[in-house]
Formats: sequence, structure tokens, C-alpha cells
Amino acid sequence: MKQLRQERAAGTKAPAADLYTAAEQADYQRLERGTIALMDIGQTYEQIKAAVLAMNAVATS
Repeated sequence: MKQLRQERAAGTKAPAADLYTAAEQADYQRLERGTIALMDIGQTYEQIKAAVLAMNAVATS
């Protein structure tokens, strides 16, 4: 977050959500929804981590 604040010349008081572009916010929300769904079905931390990394890899390819 610190790096993003520096890149976008945002102060430390700016909410993190305000630093994201619309596309970044949409990606964040997609990953958040996926993570919550995995938690709801009882996935472990390691399973969730692997799934989130895979979801992120698909989104950036």
C-alpha cells in the first residue's frame, strides 16, 4: 500500500479504496468475492491462497 500511495502521490490519510482505478477496484472486488466464497465452503488458508493466486494469474494474463 505504501508503494501505491507513493506512486499516486496520495497522503497517508487517504482511504486505500480511493487509490484504486476503476479496473483495480473491480479486480479487488472479484478476488474478495472469490475469497469469501471459498471461506464459506470451508477451504483452508493454503487452499484459498492457491485459488486467489490462480484467479489473479488468470486476470493478469
